[in-house]
Amino acid sequence: MINIMGPISEPQGVFMRNATYGILGALLLLTGSVTPSRACSVCRCGDNAFQFSDQALPLAGQSDIRRFRLSIANLYSTKSNALTPDEGPGMEHQREFRPSAEAMYELTDHLSVSTEFPLSFRRLQVSTDAGSTHERSSGFGDAELSALWMTNFASANGRHYSAGLAGSLKLPTGRNNAQADGARVEEHLQSGTGSYDFTFGGALARSTCASRVFASAYFRRNGTNDFDYHYGNAVLANIGGQRSILSWMIGSLQVNARHARRDLDSKTTVDNTGGSVAYLTPGVRVALGDVTSLSLSVQIPVWQNLYGDQSEKSVLITGLNFSL
Repeated sequence: MINIMGPISEPQGVFMRNATYGILGALLLLTGSVTPSRACSVCRCGDNAFQFSDQALPLAGQSDIRRFRLSIANLYSTKSNALTPDEGPGMEHQREFRPSAEAMYELTDHLSVSTEFPLSFRRLQVSTDAGSTHERSSGFGDAELSALWMTNFASANGRHYSAGLAGSLKLPTGRNNAQADGARVEEHLQSGTGSYDFTFGGALARSTCASRVFASAYFRRNGTNDFDYHYGNAVLANIGGQRSILSWMIGSLQVNARHARRDLDSKTTVDNTGGSVAYLTPGVRVALGDVTSLSLSVQIPVWQNLYGDQSEKSVLITGLNFSL
């Protein structure tokens, strides 16, 4: 068996593997223990563009000067909300697996670009007094192009201060006209939103050799698709930090907040959409070799003030990362 961990002892390797499995199991338990929810996947929380928490600290044997990074990730979420008055009394429950591939390249010491290509696998259950119905959909999601500029602007007493700006463009590459039995399926079953969406914001960070803290804020402007559906514009705010736990393990803790306006359908407000939510997000990153690491995080809703009959549930995010 090849030891991909480098020069570590067998007891250390066994301990590391057991720790990794234990953390994964704990995150899965957390994911299943929070109240059911609704949060549209286009309204994901977190700092996906800036990625301070992913780039801040090197793991054992992994240099932070590599220019190319590849990540294979998966987002798992479940959602629920009341039906609209036109649909009658009842509840709608959605489950989504969202695997994706993301590539990032550092053009210079200050500028990097990235692209993400997701897939979407969704299941929608509608429960009314007459019973329950189920629908499924799958397909390519919307690709996203991002650019990040960052620089160190001060250093003192072993502390380094950084700032940056980030922007992204989401393209309507996912299908937005999926049909079943000759009719277009429900908007939240479509694998793409059918619109061009823009995000812009910035961040500040302070780092040492063993830890980093950061804060960031973004505004997301969503477009309107060909069926005149518009997901509500949103403001995102994040604060968090990470610290080396062991030479091959980094822990992180963040607070991710979002305020979104209500969705519009043909310029009419959509019930049970929009509002504010804050997540507590613990995570961990573990070295699996010289160029490979595993990342796990779970977003747990700790506060919410949502419009209509909806509530949030935790989101599990896993990733396999390569630095080349």
